[in-house]
Amino acid sequence: TDFNAYAQAMNQRLANRGLASQTIHLQDGIYSPIPEADFHLIGPEPPVLILESNPEIAKADRRFRQLTHNLTSTWLANDLWLDRLNLDSGMMYLTYSRGFKAGGLDIRGADIQPFDAELVDNTELGIKIDALDSRLRFNVAAYRMDYTDLQVTVAETAGLTPINYLTNVGEAVIQGLEIELNWAPVDGAVFSLNTAYTDADFIDYNIASTSGVEDRSEEPFPLIPEFTLTLSAQKEWRMGWGFITPRLSYYWRDELYTGQDGDGLKYDSTFIDAQGVLNARLSWQSPDRSSRLSLYVNNLSDEFYYGGGFAISRSYGAALHTVAPPREVGLEFALNW
Repeated sequence: TDFNAYAQAMNQRLANRGLASQTIHLQDGIYSPIPEADFHLIGPEPPVLILESNPEIAKADRRFRQLTHNLTSTWLANDLWLDRLNLDSGMMYLTYSRGFKAGGLDIRGADIQPFDAELVDNTELGIKIDALDSRLRFNVAAYRMDYTDLQVTVAETAGLTPINYLTNVGEAVIQGLEIELNWAPVDGAVFSLNTAYTDADFIDYNIASTSGVEDRSEEPFPLIPEFTLTLSAQKEWRMGWGFITPRLSYYWRDELYTGQDGDGLKYDSTFIDAQGVLNARLSWQSPDRSSRLSLYVNNLSDEFYYGGGFAISRSYGAALHTVAPPREVGLEFALNW
């Protein structure tokens, strides 16, 4: 759309009617303090800006290489330790690894914006234990991930127009604790608990924008809940015509931050509230376990909640959040051979 010509046509119409208000053209958009009827009477189609037949094509090229490593040391408890602790099996491990995500090219307005590769050094210490004739399993892991050039999506405001693009954060750290507990008090019954605590922090988060360099290191990590919890219970019954297994599971997560620009912390709409979902499943397996038919109900209580999204608060003062599915009923069939 030729917004300059559009604004001029509106202003001429206003002048013909003796009105002093003017239509203002700002950053590929128009602001029109006029009645709606005047807006539509300009014409069924707005003036079109004729582009050059030979537009300039921008090109760029980047290559990325990285040698990654994974070192793990494992200690298995011997019979002496197992007898002393009354365990069936025990294991401790320590791992150190490096992850690599290639960089690339993104569009920033009318320019090509290169972004660098992302590196992460992960250190993890874990313990795995079986006890009570393997009816109890306990796994715990503590980890720390040190990021260099973490890739993030940010929004920069040019006038009233937000520009979204990928760029790099200098340094960031994600560390936490994960716990898994499975208990089978009787044959066929299993109760499970999985929980995680995640502490994610930006260490060096300085973004270059049209207004200078902005320090955003105090922002929370987007879309990473601090706490999560999963509880489940199931019981299997053996019949002459197969196995019947009902299962209930509940998932809960902490609030989510969705900000993409530096003003996100100023608005409540940037945060998605904590939420929990209850799911149910009833499965039948054939006597030889080669086939399975399951009836499932996800979001059993039909909760309304948001599953994700993003907020561009500086230019729009609003957030776009995605509504998670309502109650969902389905059938699932599996065949093994």
